[in-house]
Amino acid sequence: MKEKRNMKQRLLSMLLAVMMICTMVQLPEKEVKAETAISNPRIVADSSMAAGQKVTWDCVWFGNYPQTQVTSEDSVYSTLTSLKNWDSRSVATVGNQQYYRQNIVTATSVGPAYSYRYYKYEPIKWRVLNVGANNWLLVANKVIDTCCYDQDLYVTNWSESLLRTEMNEKMYSKMFDEDQKTAITGTQIGDKLFLLTKERLTNSDYGFEVDDSKISDSRAAKCTDYCKYSNLYYDESDKSGIKVDSVTGNCRYWVYDGGVGGTYPHHPLVSYDGTIKNAAEDDKNVGVRPVIWFKPMDNVYSYAGTVCSDGTANEVGQPGSGSSNPEEQPTEIIMDNDEEAKINEDVPISAELKSSSFVPTSTNMTWHLEYNNDAGSDDITIGKMSIVDSGEGSYIISSIFNFKKAGEYEVTLKSDDGASATIVVTVKS
Repeated sequence: MKEKRNMKQRLLSMLLAVMMICTMVQLPEKEVKAETAISNPRIVADSSMAAGQKVTWDCVWFGNYPQTQVTSEDSVYSTLTSLKNWDSRSVATVGNQQYYRQNIVTATSVGPAYSYRYYKYEPIKWRVLNVGANNWLLVANKVIDTCCYDQDLYVTNWSESLLRTEMNEKMYSKMFDEDQKTAITGTQIGDKLFLLTKERLTNSDYGFEVDDSKISDSRAAKCTDYCKYSNLYYDESDKSGIKVDSVTGNCRYWVYDGGVGGTYPHHPLVSYDGTIKNAAEDDKNVGVRPVIWFKPMDNVYSYAGTVCSDGTANEVGQPGSGSSNPEEQPTEIIMDNDEEAKINEDVPISAELKSSSFVPTSTNMTWHLEYNNDAGSDDITIGKMSIVDSGEGSYIISSIFNFKKAGEYEVTLKSDDGASATIVVTVKS
C-alpha cells in the first residue's frame, strides 16, 4: 500500500513539474490572417441623388470573365491577331494575361464575312448585398453578358428558359476555376448563377429603393465592353448587341420572374434609370447581371474596396495587379558573335527573341542590311524566316543568307515594338 501511495505521489509531482514548465515557456501563437471586415450596404440620406439617398457597398474580387476590349490602338493587338495557339475555349495567354477571342460573323452581299474581337479576361467585381453567417449574397457590379430570356415565346418560367441554361453552363464554366466553384453554394433548385428577384430589388436591406417605379441609382447598372458585343446573340449587320444609354452609359438587365404568361410572354427587367419594367422574353438587347450565394474561403477571393450609388468607387487593386504583379518583360533580341562567309555560300543567321507579351511573326519581324560595297538587291538573297517557339516567352528566329559580293555586311533583326540586334558578316572571295 505504502509503495502504491509513493508511486501516486511521484506521478503527481511529475505532472505538477510539467505544468510549471509549460507556464514558463511561451508557446508560438497561431498566425491569424488579417482580413478586411465585410459589411452590409450602408444607406445615408442625400438630397442630391435622384432617390434621395446614397448607398455604399463593400465589394470582392472573385472569378474572371472577358471584359475590356483590346483595340488596334493597344500594343498587344497585333500579337493577338497573329496568335495561332487559341484553345477550344477561344482563350490564349500572352505574358501573364489571358485574352478571349470572339468570333464575329457579318452578313454581306456575297455571303458571311468572318472576323474577331479580342477582350482581356479580368477579375469580376461583386457587390456584397448581404453578409450571412456562412453565405454572402453577391451581385456582379456590372452587367457582364447579354442573352434573351428565351427564344420560344411560349416558355414563361425560369426553369425551362434559355437564359437559365446559358448562365449555369456557358457563363458558369467561363467565370470560375474548379477551386472557385467550391465556394459557390447555389440555390435550393440547384442554380449556381441566378438573377435578382423583384422582391430583392425593392429591399432596402440590400441598398435598393422600395418603389420599383422610382428612378434608382442603386438599381441602375453599367455594362462591360464584352457585354456590348456579346457573342451569344450579337448581330453585326443590325447592331443588335446590348443597348446602352448614351447619357448615363447604363444598360438594361433581366430580373427573375415567372413571366406574365400568354402567347407572347414578358419578363421584368431593370431599365436604364433603375426603374423596373417589362420586355418580351425574346429581346436579345437585355443584359445579364449574375447573382451568387458565396461561401467565403481563403485564397479564392480578395477585397475590392467599395462602390457607391453616386458613381464613385474606392477600389482596392485587382488580384495580380500592382506591385505583386510580375513586371512585363520588354522585348529583347540576342544575336551570336559576328560571322565570316564566302561568296555564294549559304550562311544561317539566327537570333533569340525574349518577351512576356510580344509574339514574333514573319509580318512583325524584319531583317535590315547595311554594307560597305556596291552590292545591289540581286547580290543578296535572304531565305524564308523561320520562327520556333522555345517556350516561356523565348523564340528562335533564323534565315539563310547568301552574298554574291565580298565585303562587310551589318545584319540587323528588328521587331515592330522597337527591339533590335546587329551582327557583322564578313564575306570573302
